Amino acid sequence: CIIEKLTGKTFLDYLKEKVLLEIGFSRESFTLREPGGYTIGDSGVMCTARDLALFARFIMNGGAWNGKQYIDPAFMEQAVMKQVCNDLDGSFASYDTGGYGYLIWKTHPDGFSLVGMGDQLAVCDSKHDFLAVITSDNQANRAARHLIYHGLYHDLIPSIGDQPLPEDPEAQALLETYLAGRKLVCKEGAKHAAIEKAVSNVRYLAKSNSLGIRWFCLSTED
Repeated sequence: CIIEKLTGKTFLDYLKEKVLLEIGFSRESFTLREPGGYTIGDSGVMCTARDLALFARFIMNGGAWNGKQYIDPAFMEQAVMKQVCNDLDGSFASYDTGGYGYLIWKTHPDGFSLVGMGDQLAVCDSKHDFLAVITSDNQANRAARHLIYHGLYHDLIPSIGDQPLPEDPEAQALLETYLAGRKLVCKEGAKHAAIEKAVSNVRYLAKSNSLGIRWFCLSTED
């Protein structure tokens, strides 16, 4: 909101003008808006997985791109360091209590993560110069983020080396067979219910609220 008030532009358009377009961020990206009219800064940037990867790489580069330094490197160094603790409830989790930088999570001593509300992740490991991006929505599964981190830090990242792996036709054939049998699981159910007619197109009055919404209704269609 401060950026929009000072510049007259959405924060994403301002960032595009200053740096994002120059590093290859998509022009089609946009931000969702709140009912009050301002764009959502904490959860609402609509962009591609490639955009997220480019932004994470920009941070790994210390705010530089193709030899041009866009952001103070000293600030960027501090941004990815532990500034405050994030284990306030006294619990311990392997990847959720490493500390918090400047809007960046410390998930491993050798790196950091950008963490979206639904586990839209950019996991960065500086030691191995490794970056992984995931844009799936895992809000319904509280264990999903831990499983993703564990798979990366326990299995994948420690196996990274400077030389390519030798060819393994047998393993390749097994992988192709496995992938060919994969299916997207979707719960099937009835498309209509008896309560549908009772609530559809009924006007519900709202209590007094800051958004000024007086009523709302639900409309079900095919």
